[in-house]
Amino acid sequence: MNSWQIPAKAVGTIEAAWQELQQAQAAKTPYQITLLDTEVPTMAAGITLLQQIKADPQLALNRVVMLTTLQQPLKPHLIQQATNLLNKPVLRTELLECLLATLDKSDQDSLIRVDDYEDDTPPCWRILLAEDNTINQEVIKDMLKRLRCHVQIVANGLEALKSSERQQFDLIFMDCNMPEMDGFTAASQIRQYEQQYRRIRTPIIAFTADVMPPTRDRCLAAGMDDYLTKPVIFEDLKTMLKTWLKKFSQSTEAIPRLEKPLLTAPVKPIQNSPVPVVTSATILPIIPEQNQEQLIDLIVLNDMRQNIPKSKFNLLINLYLQELPNYLGALQQAITLQDGHALYLAAHKFKGASATFGAKRVVALCKLLENLGRENTLNQAKDALEQIQSECEQIRQVLIKQQ
Repeated sequence: MNSWQIPAKAVGTIEAAWQELQQAQAAKTPYQITLLDTEVPTMAAGITLLQQIKADPQLALNRVVMLTTLQQPLKPHLIQQATNLLNKPVLRTELLECLLATLDKSDQDSLIRVDDYEDDTPPCWRILLAEDNTINQEVIKDMLKRLRCHVQIVANGLEALKSSERQQFDLIFMDCNMPEMDGFTAASQIRQYEQQYRRIRTPIIAFTADVMPPTRDRCLAAGMDDYLTKPVIFEDLKTMLKTWLKKFSQSTEAIPRLEKPLLTAPVKPIQNSPVPVVTSATILPIIPEQNQEQLIDLIVLNDMRQNIPKSKFNLLINLYLQELPNYLGALQQAITLQDGHALYLAAHKFKGASATFGAKRVVALCKLLENLGRENTLNQAKDALEQIQSECEQIRQVLIKQQ
């Protein structure tokens, strides 16, 4: 967790854990999550600590994740007391997903959830979100949950196809570029399945960073109904649901306007914040330190901060910053190996994550690398990578300040 810049402390006994929780609470720096191994030193001791935490009103906001094994599962009444469960051995990706889900379940800073409403008022919708980027998944999921949608997430087109065959969704959001099977192919095969088995036609909305007419035409040709450009803005998402879901506008009238502090910068209309167009001949100017906010589209970042829990906002920033070396490393490796396809994939992945945080200069440079990789003409790639590396150093400082 330290690699994600998440403050954490490990203790070896139940007594030490209880003492640490009490001391942190007294110092007004309480822990948000307790990872509790049910076998340290015995399951009975672990259960005792769980019950102590739940019985202490001062620790009411602490979320307990029980580390269990398949061989020694918890009884149902104990499962209900824990916020989440995580099976050992614990993998890095599973731990991250568990932390995000745990914050999502009971975060006091969270926004309106489906569970906050009666079953019959207002109606809820089943949404399938096909998106391969973890950061994008979390941001879009929280926005949809605020709009009273149940969200199922899949990470590639093949999983989207299988999920749509198993159950009927009210709407599908489909990223165009995913591993295993891209969104175009998945949408086309979903339409074939609907025709073959006479299923109700589910609206499919494309997610794309490319707003050029050929991309729109390709979306429609694959059987998609509409498209949203990345980064996804809450009001645009709401408008899309209103367009394609029956009775949506009436059921969302009660959603309150959020009053959260905005990030520090003057806010301009969204249409006045275009992504810069970068060609192989473009050299983006270096931004002075006092104007580093220009690196980030603060409209995008404000929208994200307004519509997801604050704790998750900070966690996702930390995740993005922690992953920056990996993104840059993948670009460097592809350029070194002169592998155009690998460069395209690495640039696309980096672009998607960066767009979510409004890093439009990085997005523009990634688009350039995508094009170079697609055409397998890498002679300009090294210069573009050097620019991205410089941008990332400045972006890191800006995002740290915005937490």
